[in-house]
Amino acid sequence: MRGSILFTVFLLFICSLTVSAQEYSYARYDVKDGLAGSVVYHGVEDKDGFLWFSTETGVSRFDGTHFRNFSMADGLPDNEIIKFFVDSRNRVWMMPFKNAICYYWNGKIYNQENDSLLKRLSFAGNIGEIVEDREGNLMLVEAKSIIFVNKHQQIKVIKEYNGYSILTATAALSADGNFKVCVQFFGDKTWILSFDPQGTVITKELFPYLPISNNKLFSSLHVYRKADSVVFEAKAAALSGSVAFPSAFINFSLLNDTLCSMNTGNGAFFYDLKKRKLTLHVLKGKTINWAFQDREGNHWFLTGGEGIYRVGSFEFMNYSFSENNKDYLGIFSINKFDSLLYAGSEKSFLFDINLNTRQVRSHSMSSLGINTRIMSMAEWKPGFILLGTNVGVYTMNGKGWGNTDGISIKSMQILGDSVLVSMQSGVILLLNEHSYKNFRTDMRSTCSYRQNGVYYNGTLNGLYIVDSKKNNTWLGEREVLFRSRIADMEGSSDSILWIATQSHGLIGYKDGKIVWSIRQKDGLTSDICRNVFIAANEVWVGTDKGLNRIAWRKEHYNITTFTNADGLISNIINAIHVDGSRVYVGTPAGLTTFDANKISLNSFCKLRMMGVQAMNRQLPQDTLGFTLPPRGNAIRFDYVGISYRSAGDITYRYRLVGLNDDWQTTRETFLSYPSLPSGDYELQVIATNKFGVESDMMHIPFRVEKLLWEKNWFRALILILAGAFIWLFVHTRLRKLRRQNDEKIQISNRMTELEQMALKAQMNPHFIFNSLNSVQQYVIDKDLLGANKFITEFSRLIRLTLDISSKTKISIYEEVSYLTTYLELEKTKFEDKFSYSITVSPDIDTSDWFIPPMILQPYVENSIRHGVRYRKDKEGHIRVSFSLDEHYLICQVEDNGVGRNKAGQYKSEMPIEYQSKGMSLTAKRIEMLNKNNAVPVLIEIEDLAIDNMPAGTRVILRFPLESAGRSS
Repeated sequence: MRGSILFTVFLLFICSLTVSAQEYSYARYDVKDGLAGSVVYHGVEDKDGFLWFSTETGVSRFDGTHFRNFSMADGLPDNEIIKFFVDSRNRVWMMPFKNAICYYWNGKIYNQENDSLLKRLSFAGNIGEIVEDREGNLMLVEAKSIIFVNKHQQIKVIKEYNGYSILTATAALSADGNFKVCVQFFGDKTWILSFDPQGTVITKELFPYLPISNNKLFSSLHVYRKADSVVFEAKAAALSGSVAFPSAFINFSLLNDTLCSMNTGNGAFFYDLKKRKLTLHVLKGKTINWAFQDREGNHWFLTGGEGIYRVGSFEFMNYSFSENNKDYLGIFSINKFDSLLYAGSEKSFLFDINLNTRQVRSHSMSSLGINTRIMSMAEWKPGFILLGTNVGVYTMNGKGWGNTDGISIKSMQILGDSVLVSMQSGVILLLNEHSYKNFRTDMRSTCSYRQNGVYYNGTLNGLYIVDSKKNNTWLGEREVLFRSRIADMEGSSDSILWIATQSHGLIGYKDGKIVWSIRQKDGLTSDICRNVFIAANEVWVGTDKGLNRIAWRKEHYNITTFTNADGLISNIINAIHVDGSRVYVGTPAGLTTFDANKISLNSFCKLRMMGVQAMNRQLPQDTLGFTLPPRGNAIRFDYVGISYRSAGDITYRYRLVGLNDDWQTTRETFLSYPSLPSGDYELQVIATNKFGVESDMMHIPFRVEKLLWEKNWFRALILILAGAFIWLFVHTRLRKLRRQNDEKIQISNRMTELEQMALKAQMNPHFIFNSLNSVQQYVIDKDLLGANKFITEFSRLIRLTLDISSKTKISIYEEVSYLTTYLELEKTKFEDKFSYSITVSPDIDTSDWFIPPMILQPYVENSIRHGVRYRKDKEGHIRVSFSLDEHYLICQVEDNGVGRNKAGQYKSEMPIEYQSKGMSLTAKRIEMLNKNNAVPVLIEIEDLAIDNMPAGTRVILRFPLESAGRSS
């Protein structure tokens, strides 16, 4: 039945396409990408990972992102460089198309004008080869001579051997690391000579095959032409094989230990030394001048006019389809039925590829219209294939199905006897050719899928759950990620619905909640997902920037990305189909297929400093620990991460320790700092390629000099000067304040003294007045003899009063003497009505302790006049005492009179003839004294009592020791 269907198809389809042959995926680099010229002669990889290409118009160094070109202006002897050689010191030797030589090392080209060694070399022709032995000695082979340059820069030139001049030669290393040269002599045979490090021939072997230009020596392989064959001879491995000598032969390239490339004017032929046969013919019709394999596994083909081609992996095979060899057609759907792979295209075309023979056939379904695009394919029943197009659902024979004519079909899912169809106008369930069930979503559908009995509808506005009763549940109401366009959906065996969105990446949905959210920041090539395909425990996701393989295990997943840098024909993924490990990818440029398990993920990432520019000049490439001035210290670092398989898709993490310790990310290959403060810095950079491989960290320490005022000696000087200024200012200020304070104190003291003198001046007349009253009373009451005696004593007291009143302080001795005189006078006046006693504590030296003058007299007077005076008997007693405690000189005046309350009564009943001012004046004096004393003079007045009866008065004056001592 299936055969008849296909037969019918072939009758209906009109073949009108030219299908290009399958081809490997190449990345091409030409002048527009920065290459120095389109004719490329030779290429090599140096020890830093840079690739060097020689062209007819200069040399290009490639880092995977940028080309850096060199010409005669940079030091080349000639712009046309034919060949390279990289020695053990990483000097890149360049052999121009003239009698000269040069090499590049540490950012500079050394030639025969600026290098002392090269100045000593002269050549009769151009250099054809350079070889280095195990000890670091060099051999330079030119047309008619062999030049040895040992590691001590000693030169030896060989132009003949055994009397025969050298005609031509080619060189390599032997298995033991010595020089090995195939030499053709004038008038003699061709020999293979082995040399020791000193340039002495140690062995020779006859070589019968000519011309020598068709021979190539490698360290472990000898390739030569023998008649019409090419012989590959690896003596160490005891391997030998041959193939037909190709036409338009150019040269041989040894790609690795087992693969040799024969480069011709009709592409490159790969010969497998182990399999002893040709395995590949690449770039047919193109002139290949040289081919080599880098350490990352990329193959590079250097052409004679089309620049450079790179193949990351020969596992990628691309199919491109065109209508009449004009515009290429895109692939929008892929499916496999039996041994045929079907690829749905545009303009009504469908392609099938026989997976056994790789034969491609094209078919035109012109009855559907020229603008028909086949968006999906599904096998409903064995041999019954439905095509979802932009004009409805059709069978393989072009028959419309399910009343969908004119409606754009977005997706189809086979559900046993029915088909779930997502259309521009909604979602339907096809039951047979004419019957269907309409979900009536009333919205434009982009895709639909049934998972565990639940129907999901993807729309421009997000994700819905639908049923036949028009119950549409918008999942975006509770999940923000479901509020934008849904591109595709497919379920996995663990009941996860994988949803490709066009703005939020890939979402895994299960049991009413999001269990996975995978976005660009997590490793996807883009958040704009276009389609999804489930294969076993892997999710394949197509985006606008490449293909993603997501392998998940429980709570972990790993993402592998594939882009046109790896081999895809385009990064825009329209369709995916996976059959075992074989992957088929449809893109706008055609179809790519590869075996995912054979794609090598081996990759490296090397970070190299390209230059440091500071102080308006380029610093040496190996500069470390340099110093910049404090001003005008703008600096720029140029660097690059080398990973050719990443094709420039490299991110850089960096930080400038000393300025900001936080890591930052960039894709730029330079960092610029227009101005830096003084200090010690270290630039740290890490490159990460597209496969997640990190480079070693690059460290560049440097220093910005301190400004004059930031230097320690200057700061110390400033501190010293500032300290001296502050000290001088404070010292001057304190002197001024102290002087002002002293002046204030002096004025205050003077005022106090004047006030005290004024008070004493008031007390003296007061005291004299009281004494004269006593004399008057005495005269009235007594005889003249007694009055005369009293006047004599009174005159003595007046002299003492006048004497001490002029002093600010008097000694205890003087005070005792004065009070004794006064008390004796008063005792006489009151007819011995009282007695008195004056005691001084033994620990008081009366000459060393001082008190203000006439400070106690008013209290003694008060004891007499208001105390003992009113006693009915003559038992009155006044006791004056002087003692010391820890802080004070204590003076006490105590009487056993009638007490203050009783005295007040007597005073009101018998008013005296005058009012004494002594107590009030003394209080004012003490108040004035306390203004200038840190510790005040204290006064206490106690009323004495015996059995609750008044028994006198005690007055206690406490003078601070610091003001009462002699030193004060």
